[in-house]
Amino acid sequence: MNENAGKVLKEIRESKSISQKEATGEVCTPATLSNYENGKSDIAFGILYGILNNIGLSVSEFEYIVNGYKGSAFYELMKEVSELYRTGKGNALIDFMKNYNKTVATKRDRMVSLMLKNMASKLGKGYLLSELEKDEVNDYFIDIPRWCYFEIVLFTNLMNAFEPRIIVIQCEEMLAKTRFYESIPENKQMVITAMLNAIGVLTEHDLYDDVIKLKQTTMKLLDEKDLLNRTEFLFLEGLLDVEFGKEEGYQKMEDAIDVYRKLKCQNSLERHLINYNGIVEYYKEK
Repeated sequence: MNENAGKVLKEIRESKSISQKEATGEVCTPATLSNYENGKSDIAFGILYGILNNIGLSVSEFEYIVNGYKGSAFYELMKEVSELYRTGKGNALIDFMKNYNKTVATKRDRMVSLMLKNMASKLGKGYLLSELEKDEVNDYFIDIPRWCYFEIVLFTNLMNAFEPRIIVIQCEEMLAKTRFYESIPENKQMVITAMLNAIGVLTEHDLYDDVIKLKQTTMKLLDEKDLLNRTEFLFLEGLLDVEFGKEEGYQKMEDAIDVYRKLKCQNSLERHLINYNGIVEYYKEK
């Protein structure tokens, strides 16, 4: 996080008339907070999260303020890249990737570069990851002690490059290494998105035992108010039912499509209609 984070935290805390003792509670000592606020030492994320919770501030709000009321550099990058990908602008995405590659300096930068390469390949631009590059990404996921927003987004956008058995292992890594961070809404949302993507990929490969396990785990993560993810889950559940020969699966998929239609989620509606029609056609011929 920005090196001025401690100073910003102090300004926010004092603006709310909250003492260091009140801010720390049982999370850490006031001295630990004081050292962080005055730039004398860093602070563990778990402690920072507890302090922010005590002063009524979310992690995303704090990061937004620390970054000068802008999203993080990676967040801003993903906004631009996602728009290029969503609109199918493969050549523009390749140009973006080539310019980004000129600035690669760290392992995280390297992972972003490989993610961009994989996204370009999904748009049919021929930039397939080599086996060595896949091993490089997999080693990164295994070695990193905790997954935060960066790793979850990375995994979601690189998932299709891996064999199903590797996806299962990576899902286990993600679930084990994001347990604490799932209390952060943005991270939990991304974990659910990654799990839903994994369920879709594994269903296509007929790995039903793994699908059922991931499905059970995902159900525990879903919130009653999380309509879009529950709708995606309903569609995948219908697909799985159809794979098992249950006719009611078609109705579940149709119900999910109807929700997207009512919510006017045009991109999701079009994508699921294409998938649904393809599934119907496939099972007619089978």
